[in-house]
Amino acid sequence: MPRQAAARVSGTETARQKEASLTEDSAAPPTVNPAPDVDREELIRKAAYALYEQRGSGPGHELEDWLEAEARVTSAATDEQKDT
Repeated sequence: MPRQAAARVSGTETARQKEASLTEDSAAPPTVNPAPDVDREELIRKAAYALYEQRGSGPGHELEDWLEAEARVTSAATDEQKDT
């Protein structure tokens, strides 16, 4: 095996060994529950659609509806946190 190829192989093995040791030595990453973000997005989507329907289902205000719905959902969540 040429010298450069041997160096590449040993370098790869070293990187793999380091990766394996990091994986074995480190604690498992904390579990993150993606559900709150998914639920929040669904709430925003439904609120934006309600705003769209309130305006008579006319096109051209999608971003405006989304931002207003996002503000309402965020405000409601903030109010809920204050109550607890």
